[in-house]
Amino acid sequence: MDFANYKLSTNIIIDIMNASLKLLPISLIYTSMVVLFTNWYLRDYYNIASIGYYLMYALFIFIFYFIYGFMVSFTASREQCAKTDTKESLFLGFKVVSYVLITFAIISYFPSLLSPFRELIGVNEIVHLIRNGIDNTTVLNLKADSVGQIYFIGLSLIIASISAYSQSAKEVCQLSVGEIKKNVSDLEKYLNQPYEEDKNANIIVKD
Repeated sequence: MDFANYKLSTNIIIDIMNASLKLLPISLIYTSMVVLFTNWYLRDYYNIASIGYYLMYALFIFIFYFIYGFMVSFTASREQCAKTDTKESLFLGFKVVSYVLITFAIISYFPSLLSPFRELIGVNEIVHLIRNGIDNTTVLNLKADSVGQIYFIGLSLIIASISAYSQSAKEVCQLSVGEIKKNVSDLEKYLNQPYEEDKNANIIVKD
């Protein structure tokens, strides 16, 4: 590995470490707010085991985490090189959402993953939802499940955010062929400028 490639690899690692330190607490706090808001809002309108609940949850995930992924990507390139690319930010926003949606699908399909949190917290809740004269009573572990969702979705969001941050900085900040040609042209013009000797300069000779 030559020095240039070694230096580039080192810079990438440093950028990822800095992004990790910055995004880790932000991602966990954001996930906590979204999970708690979504769980307590949806339980008042939908049976926790209904299809409508999962569809609305997926919709909330898409909206909230797409905005988060877009802002992470947009901010990354702006911080690294003062450049932004809306298309790249939109793409990475969808990428972040896909990470979270897959995680939510896994913990929904395999609820046993939340068992350790239910055993640790051990709080059962009974939710009465009366709609159209029908009492849909649901027994759930909303607090324990929320903590479990924050853990798994937060971990997924951290990974997705760091990936989006690094990719945005790399893709948006790299110079295009046109920019390279322009920089080379400007450099050639500067180097081809005639040298002008300063005739008024005083030369001091010392023994």
